Amino acid sequence: MGKQVQSYHKHRHMGNNSSVPVELAQELMESIEYTIGLVGGVYAHRNIGEALVLGQEVLESKLSKAKSMLELVNGTAPQWQTECRWEALRYLRHYLEQYDHLHLPHKGPDDLFYPILISPPESIQGIDRCLFYLNILWIENQIMAGVPEDVLEQFWDRLPAAALNQCEHLLLNGIGKAILGTGIDPLVFEIDEHMQLIVALMKATEERLKDAAKLLCQWLNLKDENARMYVESVVPQLTMWIGDNMWSGNVENIFV
Repeated sequence: MGKQVQSYHKHRHMGNNSSVPVELAQELMESIEYTIGLVGGVYAHRNIGEALVLGQEVLESKLSKAKSMLELVNGTAPQWQTECRWEALRYLRHYLEQYDHLHLPHKGPDDLFYPILISPPESIQGIDRCLFYLNILWIENQIMAGVPEDVLEQFWDRLPAAALNQCEHLLLNGIGKAILGTGIDPLVFEIDEHMQLIVALMKATEERLKDAAKLLCQWLNLKDENARMYVESVVPQLTMWIGDNMWSGNVENIFV
């Protein structure tokens, strides 16, 4: 702990002060436990110092992977993104630039305001939480890349300005198109299709919606199992929305 305090001060150009506030001491201790836990804990090694160094090497590798993932997500993102999605990417970049894998690696990014369809497990800490978010954004990029560019442009033009997760809206429309069996070109719905969709959804079971999600995965040519699971994760939410809106005939707020 003493060495970590000295290293912390040196890292931040704070001289050789050997004291820290109680709150920071607790954070440093939690980070030591987190770091050595990555390599099996102290009992798997000769001493804490050895385990700490090995754990820091693991964290350095994870940090490098996260930075590469961020560039991958940025490089494969659709030409148009909601401001909410741009903000999520900016926030994750700032997090990685500030991430201190040597002293406070247990501190992960805050929950994103950008609403992803699968929440991170409570047990995920530190850089692994950031990697989880980046992997979700990468999955969304793969999904959106499965739609022809001209079809996407038409869909983005129709999307409400207040939309947060554009991929979620795309999946909802795609599943609706799969229920009607019309394909995803175009991806937007016209008025007569909304009426057909209302009739079809009144008869649709959750199993039918899951089948539609699987058909959409085929149309998008998704090979990644995680991507297919992400598509199917929208079904429970869609089932709830259908129950709330279907009998009023109001589907325009769900299907663009």
